[in-house]
Amino acid sequence: EAEQAIATFAAGCFWSVELAFQRLPGVIGTQVGYTGGSVDRPKYEDVYAGSTDHAEAVRLVYDPSVVSFGELLDTFTSKLPTSEGHATVGSHLTFDQLVAKHNPKDDHGAQYRSAVFTHTDAQQTEAESW
Repeated sequence: EAEQAIATFAAGCFWSVELAFQRLPGVIGTQVGYTGGSVDRPKYEDVYAGSTDHAEAVRLVYDPSVVSFGELLDTFTSKLPTSEGHATVGSHLTFDQLVAKHNPKDDHGAQYRSAVFTHTDAQQTEAESW
């Protein structure tokens, strides 16, 4: 049975983010949704209006013996448009930490910002050094 770990990435419309990771060996499954905001279970209309501070994101289940978190970060930065420099802020929902990068090529609205939501201390350390 495969090892399983979770990673969450946001970078514009979640459909394109999901597709980039689905094609990566070692990614077992994906799920799209909203995260990083101030409202539990937000409605699309509220996220789109910008009133919840959520980002469109894809949550991955992956096998770390096949693909490392570092390789997922490499895919995130090579396949998706991001800018230099990032800042760490606290997450509002169930994720431990959030590492965010402004994406100047985002669709319109803060819900399309680029972000890495970490689930472990090791992921947080690696994301901060990336």
